[in-house]
Amino acid sequence: MGITICNLSIKLNKKEIVSLVGPIPSSVSNVTNIASLYPQINKLNGSIPQEIGRLRNLVALDLSYNRLVGPISSSVSYLTNLASLLQTNNLSGPIPQEIGRLTNLVALDLSFNRLSGHIPYSLGQLTKSVSLYHNKDLCGSIQGFLPCASSPTVNRERKSKG
Repeated sequence: MGITICNLSIKLNKKEIVSLVGPIPSSVSNVTNIASLYPQINKLNGSIPQEIGRLRNLVALDLSYNRLVGPISSSVSYLTNLASLLQTNNLSGPIPQEIGRLTNLVALDLSFNRLSGHIPYSLGQLTKSVSLYHNKDLCGSIQGFLPCASSPTVNRERKSKG
């Protein structure tokens, strides 16, 4: 059995496991009162739409283990109530400097992507736990992070003391 919500194809099986397939539609921004969005471990593809920044009530977002590509949308910085942001996809490009606006962020996992460029200084100021594993083209000198290296297996993680 399948249904469509915001142009996403959703398939339900006997265990009622939801399987989302396709790109995240820009119309996702029409669901303005949503507080949590957990479409992890699905088959979402394409890029993160700029319109996701309109979900101002969002406090939890987990897009892990999908097939998302392209840069991290700077519009994510408008989600100022966000407490967790997890991504494990095929995202590329730099981490937006604007991500430093997410002052409520508790955990940030950008591991296992293809991110590159300098790690924004603001990232080191924001969260209790930051994971940047397997992004071999990231570099920077943020306190608490191991220095950049060419090996994709280098652990680049910082945890707060508190």
